[in-house]
Amino acid sequence: MAKELVILSWCDVCQDEDTRTEGTSYTLGIGGGKLLEVELCERHGKPVEEVIDLLATHGKPPTDELPVPGKRGPYKKREPAQTVAMAERKRGAPLRQIDPRSDEAAKRNVMFCLICAVGFASEYGLNRHLADEHELSAMPKQSEVYGGVCPACGEDQGQIRALSNHSTNVHHMAGPVGRLFALHAEEDKYGVVAAARQRLLESAGTLL
Repeated sequence: MAKELVILSWCDVCQDEDTRTEGTSYTLGIGGGKLLEVELCERHGKPVEEVIDLLATHGKPPTDELPVPGKRGPYKKREPAQTVAMAERKRGAPLRQIDPRSDEAAKRNVMFCLICAVGFASEYGLNRHLADEHELSAMPKQSEVYGGVCPACGEDQGQIRALSNHSTNVHHMAGPVGRLFALHAEEDKYGVVAAARQRLLESAGTLL
């Protein structure tokens, strides 16, 4: 008597949820040329199918050549060091046109340049900006720069921790105190921002 052997593949995601659903096997490539295999049911496999369709329609063969900025072609091959430098520059790029008063600035803990009030998502970005644009070595400790005087109302809170609480509770500016200084960068009624800038210039030191 002939027998038929049926092999079923179960969806890996469903199995993790203690259920069994017949799945389809997918072999996917990720960074570095590494291949991974996963079994997915129709529901969990739908996003993968969409990506496959997208690649089939718009995908292009990988290349180590990048377009020259401002030109459509021809293409210029960049050395690995240049590519890394570009990636670092992109990672430290400023958050353009972000308002210090915005909820986004608070949620992302945006760090603002004390000199020109440009916002950055990381200390890395701010330090790179200080070096590239203002020729300063690095941002010193906030306590050394901002002090304890509020630029909004002129009250002396004594130290930066108290100033941060004051900024949040009184002026509704949560997050780094730099937000409050950036907001009053132009209309520096009490001269607090100017004094902080001077401390920054004295503490950071210029690049040689």
